[in-house]
Amino acid sequence: CARASGRDDLGLLLGREVKLSSHEILGFGILTSPTLDYALGLVARYYRLVNPWMQLKYRRGPEQSELYLQPRTELPPTTLRFLLEVGAVSAHQQIKSQLGARLTPYEVHVSYGEPRYAAQYRELRRARFHFASEPLPGVRIVLDTALVAQAIPMANRSALKMAEARCEEMLRKVTQVSGVTQWVTMMLRESTDSLPTREELARLLN
Repeated sequence: CARASGRDDLGLLLGREVKLSSHEILGFGILTSPTLDYALGLVARYYRLVNPWMQLKYRRGPEQSELYLQPRTELPPTTLRFLLEVGAVSAHQQIKSQLGARLTPYEVHVSYGEPRYAAQYRELRRARFHFASEPLPGVRIVLDTALVAQAIPMANRSALKMAEARCEEMLRKVTQVSGVTQWVTMMLRESTDSLPTREELARLLN
């Protein structure tokens, strides 16, 4: 899609436009989580519903906590770069949407090199991006643990329980044929280099 548009910053632009509502029931679960820490764990658990080609891990530490986004399967370089950029920028937008003025500066390490449009990254207030700072393809977001302990304004225990139950149900269905069809459709939409092989699909389905 970048070649067709003549732009190479589509990942950043799309990442800025992703809203919690884009994630439907998972987004609702994030909104109703008690803290940012809980919301990040929730996203990591069900990230496959958001993007089956990437995996998200979350680790809470005593001083700092980390989110790590990495490819679940081999992807064409342009597709991988696009998905990592969308993931990094959309994560910032959604963290900011939950904490607002309480968000303090934090670090985002990405494996891809500094783009020619790096000035647009500096518009993402509070996020300090470090390009080509990860040895393997991925994105690593480092937040103060005191920050992730912050409460989320719309926390609602009963609504969260309902959202988690629905996410569990959807995750179980991912391995069904309909899920594979959706994944192939996504690759057709996002990839301009190649389509997934049977082996790649099998790896995604474990």
